[in-house]
Amino acid sequence: MSPTVHRALRVAMLLVLAGGVGLGIHRLRRSEDQLELTRYVERDLPPLIAEESAIADQLSRLMREKTITAPDARKQLVDEVNPRIVSLRHRAEALQPKTITVRELAGEYLRVVDAWAEATRAAVRAIDDPKLPQEAGLVSVRERLDEAAQASRTFSGHVVSTCRMHRLAPPVR
Repeated sequence: MSPTVHRALRVAMLLVLAGGVGLGIHRLRRSEDQLELTRYVERDLPPLIAEESAIADQLSRLMREKTITAPDARKQLVDEVNPRIVSLRHRAEALQPKTITVRELAGEYLRVVDAWAEATRAAVRAIDDPKLPQEAGLVSVRERLDEAAQASRTFSGHVVSTCRMHRLAPPVR
């Protein structure tokens, strides 16, 4: 092989190597959406989900409790559950995401929190309304609780699909 051909092959190999490194850097660099979504899913969302789960568990226990009186149930709803929901909503609102992707997820999560608040309001109305038959009130509360739980599951599914769409590992729950 002549020295000129040898030099040309070396230059070509260096160009291919440089192109491969450049392409690798470009493909491995995370977008702003990916960075914020990762932060939202790994840091911001878990404490909110933990608090939401605690609220759902407390509401579930109240629904299963057979010996609790209506005034005691109302007191728990108004004095314990409702403030927790309001606090959860404030914490979720305070996040202020910058990207459209995370803003949409955060908005959906606020609707989940609102569904839990509506379930709590339905329970208080069922207790307070003397004209509402007990069975009808109980059915209404169960429906609102089911809607809130479904909204939460749907949100979790949207988080997973959004992560996959942005080529990120879905959160482990």
